[in-house]
Amino acid sequence: MRVIEVAPFLLPRRISLENLLIGQNGESPERHFAKLRAGIAAAMPADIRPPIFGPSVVEGSKVFINQHRSLGAAEVENEVFDRTLHTEDIGDVRLYISSLSIGFAIIPLEVADLDALHVRERELIDPLNQHIRHWCHLVTSGMPPALQGPHPWWNLEPMRALWWHRVMVDPPRRGRPVTIRPFGESCTLASGTCVVGNGYTAVLTTDEESLADVVEGLLYAQQRWILTDEASKFTGKRLATIGFKEGAGVTSVDTQFTETLDLTRTVILRDVVLKNQSRHLANARLTVSQAADIVWRTAEEAAQLDDRLRSLRILTTLNWQQRQNNRDDRRNRLIFVFTAVTLFQSILLWYDFLTNQALAAAGEPRSGIAYVVLLLSVAVVFAAIFGRWLPRIRSLWWAVRTRVPEREHLANSRPQGDEYELVDLAISEELPVRVPSSADHTVQIHPQRSAEE
Repeated sequence: MRVIEVAPFLLPRRISLENLLIGQNGESPERHFAKLRAGIAAAMPADIRPPIFGPSVVEGSKVFINQHRSLGAAEVENEVFDRTLHTEDIGDVRLYISSLSIGFAIIPLEVADLDALHVRERELIDPLNQHIRHWCHLVTSGMPPALQGPHPWWNLEPMRALWWHRVMVDPPRRGRPVTIRPFGESCTLASGTCVVGNGYTAVLTTDEESLADVVEGLLYAQQRWILTDEASKFTGKRLATIGFKEGAGVTSVDTQFTETLDLTRTVILRDVVLKNQSRHLANARLTVSQAADIVWRTAEEAAQLDDRLRSLRILTTLNWQQRQNNRDDRRNRLIFVFTAVTLFQSILLWYDFLTNQALAAAGEPRSGIAYVVLLLSVAVVFAAIFGRWLPRIRSLWWAVRTRVPEREHLANSRPQGDEYELVDLAISEELPVRVPSSADHTVQIHPQRSAEE
């Protein structure tokens, strides 16, 4: 059975899309793209060949996009490296690097059945991870420093295979995985059909060109899934850690606000790049990617991601406004303090101006006035600094005041022991019974009369 293994991985350094698409130092974005591709190609081994299951190179063509599967279309799709490398322990491996900092290792295999495939995967995973780490170092060494950015802390682990996606060519009906048979999403190719599932894709009665379309469509769909998962994880963590606590300082709030803006810009920019790539996909590739989105529920997660981003922006803005209001309140209190202290000092100046040391009565009230002004100044400063605790003190005071009357009311409303008497109606025919009431009335109960009634 013929199987094509597709293993995605992440680069340790993120390619800066801002500098790549805008350009720097007066250079056009196309010039930056050419430098990036040339640097990565120069850092790779010399024995590289055209990609297997990839776009075909049209020789001698004077137009940029001569076919929808041409190399020019692949360049529009923001592919920075796509070649076949030969390894001693694995064999031929197609290495695909995207400008979205996502790479793919594509390995063709020949196995007997699914059990043999899983055994082969366990044998390949360790050497493949070693090669991925080596390739990642070569890619980052060939990238210009201006186009490099840090790897996000919330993203998946870089420089290792994230998962296997198996493209099975004409698998036997009994050998098809459960994820393909009842739950897969089928689509029609130019020749044959394709059934996409979780971890597996079955290609039935197809040719090599349609098989390449399936692989390219899966590459696009997995990039979209990784980008959606990355943004969803960050928004979830940020929603859980956004600070409304008293201990959160101004610096942390500013950091949250900046990170939210950067996340929104990054998500929108990467989505624009991915949508631009989808415009240049062949119809068969786009059909395969849409089938994968349905099975993997990427569209639903992307729709929820928009709601999370909107909620995150709203909460971050509210948190920022709350901090701004607190700072404005503190500033207003300080302005009040400075105004009050200045006014109290003016009182002394006015007194000195209106009185004179030569007067007999002028020296006696000076110390008293000075002490009064000092106490007023201290009281105003104390109230301005500790004024935020005054509402809490006031609420505690009102709580204590309301609890004391309730306790007194409960104590007064309890029945006394001498208000009730045990009576034996069989012995006494006419016995007064005390009933507690506000007027303290005595009610006569006649057993015989009540029995007759």
